[in-house]
Amino acid sequence: YPSPNRKNILLDSSYKAEWNRAAILCAAVTLAQHLEEIKKIFSPENPAEFWDFINTIYAARETEVFGVFWQQIHPYIRQLPLVATSRNDWLMPKCVFYPDKDSLGEAAQIFEDIGIPIVHPDLYEFQNLIIDSNVGVRRLTISQVIDAFKTEVGTDCVEISSMPLSLQTIDQWRLFWSALDDLYANLPNVTEQLRIDEILKNLPLALDSQGTFSPPKDLRAADSETTRMLFTNF
Repeated sequence: YPSPNRKNILLDSSYKAEWNRAAILCAAVTLAQHLEEIKKIFSPENPAEFWDFINTIYAARETEVFGVFWQQIHPYIRQLPLVATSRNDWLMPKCVFYPDKDSLGEAAQIFEDIGIPIVHPDLYEFQNLIIDSNVGVRRLTISQVIDAFKTEVGTDCVEISSMPLSLQTIDQWRLFWSALDDLYANLPNVTEQLRIDEILKNLPLALDSQGTFSPPKDLRAADSETTRMLFTNF
């Protein structure tokens, strides 16, 4: 039921307003139950279109009447493959990681190659929305990167030609070292830094003069330029 000027919806205390509220709730429930189908309406090449739509709902989450849309859809968002990755896959939010520094975004291909899905760059503008606890995308941390690297590469010495494809040049390694350096700087305290130091010392992250990556603790002489960022204290 519209207002007399037909420019607004009646939301007063009348029975018509009560009917309107019930209709809005019904629309919100229907929208929530068909989110995955609705996503297909938007361009798959431009994931920002779908998330701009979701962001409009998110922006009204605290309004008295239309906040019901967010209340209804966010439980579904958490459980559906609605977040695009840098490789154009669509995954559940909890499976995707947000790179909150430029160096992390620049290393997205590397992270993907070691098994860490990274948020599509077109979705960076929706940072506050996608990392909201009701959505579930997580900020990337050094612990996640270490675990993925260990699983993909192992702990033994590795020739650069046997590394994941995006880690087979020194320039790509510089991106990776820079990203690790920024993630390391985010550690909350000295205790956590010392814990991470011990793990890093045992991973093949330092390049020797023969082109082999070894754990920093095992190197007697390493390339000073390529290991200067992370390993000066090891």
